[in-house]
Amino acid sequence: MSNVRAFITALKTGETRTTKALEKAVARRRGAAAEEVFAALRERGALKTPLSGPVRTALRQAPLPDHLIERCIDGWPDAQKERARRAIVDALRDGRRVRFRWGLTDARGFESDVRTKGNIVTITALSPRSTLRVSGDDIDVAPAIARGRRRR
Repeated sequence: MSNVRAFITALKTGETRTTKALEKAVARRRGAAAEEVFAALRERGALKTPLSGPVRTALRQAPLPDHLIERCIDGWPDAQKERARRAIVDALRDGRRVRFRWGLTDARGFESDVRTKGNIVTITALSPRSTLRVSGDDIDVAPAIARGRRRR
């Protein structure tokens, strides 16, 4: 849930609290914690729901609260997260910077878009416009219904 101003800013920039935390979590390239995150990400399915291990710890330290990890990352379809995981691993292996963005799509389902331009890999998570919910001055994008889970 965000207010209208924050929502419009996110639409313009593609940046959200979650995208900033994801960037911070994969930006570290040195140290034991960074190596743990990279080792975890090299494993197929590392971002499956529920997110656990070193990646979840890195996001918590970014800081991203558990309720946002659950809603914005765990709620995303596993197939889309696997595509993003492969792009992250390739970028880290090749020494590229990883940027995360968010946006809306007219498609019926959740999508991800991966683009490489120069030394930057941009991973954009796209939520269907149909998931938008407005309540007073607040706007919400309902999470994906992953593995039979229902929206709250």
